[in-house]
Amino acid sequence: MKKLYTIIGLAACTLAGVNAATIIDWDLVVSEDFSGTGAGNAITAYNTTASPNTSLTYARVSGGTGSSLTAIDSEKLGTAASLVSTSASSLTGLGCSGIDSFSAGKLSFDFNIVSSGTLFFALGDGSTFTSNSTFTGSHLSLGLQVSGSNLQNRSSGGAWSNLSTISLDTKYSLTMVFNNSGEEISYDGGNLLADGMADIWLGGVLISTVTLTSAMDATAFRIYTTSGSAEIANVQLYTYTPIPEPSTWLLLGAGVAFAVVVRRKRIN
Repeated sequence: MKKLYTIIGLAACTLAGVNAATIIDWDLVVSEDFSGTGAGNAITAYNTTASPNTSLTYARVSGGTGSSLTAIDSEKLGTAASLVSTSASSLTGLGCSGIDSFSAGKLSFDFNIVSSGTLFFALGDGSTFTSNSTFTGSHLSLGLQVSGSNLQNRSSGGAWSNLSTISLDTKYSLTMVFNNSGEEISYDGGNLLADGMADIWLGGVLISTVTLTSAMDATAFRIYTTSGSAEIANVQLYTYTPIPEPSTWLLLGAGVAFAVVVRRKRIN
């Protein structure tokens, strides 16, 4: 009987280990709605002291004639303020770096393509998140772009794959969730995401699950145009804290309970 109790207890503890903690509790670490920027203001730098002030850390306006980062009152996105990135020749956009390294995260924002071009957005790590250089796959945990009328995902080899069609002068809400945590995660009410993968949501609908551009943790994000013009609003970045599933606690509790029973029987 003692052996039976021991076997059952060990089995419960083993199962608890197999059903490891995977539920994600998101922590909001960056939030920017541009409400403090002021409509009509041209923006050349972001930091904690510069005016207009935002929670972001990086901005760049390319040198081409007509390039700009400008805050506006947004009718199309339905927000009090948004940022219009217009690029005539090179990178024009914004970002945030120096974030505590995270192995799973969620970046969401609203956008509207004002004039056809390329809008790029990425999570990752490396010097290109604080410089004027373009990205390589080694910098990106996850890289996406809107090129012309196509929403695309970047592979580790640099190839772009079409995920959805995007129309001009239309509001879109995009969410990209990436997982490099080493285990499957469950987020936002039970959505499962395997390690090394990313979910792409558009307008609240899951449109694709893709392989990470590179299997790496992230410390930064950037959103910029290289041509055309795009309106951006409601930028939010979440990192995660894992919490044990209820089943895990029950299994661990069962294992402990059986161990206590065995201990008491041995003493008696």
